[in-house]
Amino acid sequence: MAVLALVFGIVCAPVGAVLGLLALAQIQKTGERGRGLALAGLAIACLLLGTISQGSLSYLPYLA
Repeated sequence: MAVLALVFGIVCAPVGAVLGLLALAQIQKTGERGRGLALAGLAIACLLLGTISQGSLSYLPYLA
């Protein structure tokens, strides 16, 4: 699931963020490997979401 978090963090940020959180919870429960991939996917997804929302909010004054 951590690999999916990384891939979807780049391709589709909201899905990547959710998968990153789910992967971290699963890794904590089972002790599996992949914590770095899950964190990277979550970080990339959050950065992309922040960038997209910042761009959307900065565009709002031009709509009025």
